[in-house]
Amino acid sequence: EYAWMGVADAEGRVRQAVSGLLVNQSVQARPWFQAGLRGAYTGDPHEAVLLAKLLPGNTAGEPLRFIDFAAPILDNRGQVIGVLGAHAHWSWVTRIVDSAVRKGSMPDVEALIVDHDGKVLYPENLMGEQLANLPTMSSDVGTTPGWSVGNGFLTSIVAVPTPAGTDLTWYIAVRQPLDIALQPARVLFYELLMLGVAAAIVFALVAYYL
Repeated sequence: EYAWMGVADAEGRVRQAVSGLLVNQSVQARPWFQAGLRGAYTGDPHEAVLLAKLLPGNTAGEPLRFIDFAAPILDNRGQVIGVLGAHAHWSWVTRIVDSAVRKGSMPDVEALIVDHDGKVLYPENLMGEQLANLPTMSSDVGTTPGWSVGNGFLTSIVAVPTPAGTDLTWYIAVRQPLDIALQPARVLFYELLMLGVAAAIVFALVAYYL
């Protein structure tokens, strides 16, 4: 699942890395390095920048996307002397979600991973799109699922638990086409309607008899 793992010194120069990729190059400007100097870090998925030309391309034709992990390296005095960084393939996460969604028994249910700005991180074909008509994504969403109806879908969204000490904010949105989601309600409506008509006829006959 890991595309790259390496160690950079406190100035941002890569000193060691798997397969020697990016050794002696500067990663000082990369967000994962800057955050790794301060503490443990997990980042949002992004397209490859420095590694795009060094790694084999995606067989599906999609650009390579990574999720970053970083942590500071401390000496015996607690001083930061470097950063350990790793890039995991975003496809690793998408495969996990794919397998979980396929196990579901509800028809035409679509699961999406959404960042704090409401932009889609998963699935790949919707990557970067802004979802409309989503419930308000606030701190209470993690305990009480928010529901909304719009754009032809019934949607629920919940916050994803994130590791302590990270600023990562993701949400899982699960949506189903409105026609399918409301089908049980429509069936119940027609059943009640038929029952009401039948009851009305029976009461009318009883009233006429009396």
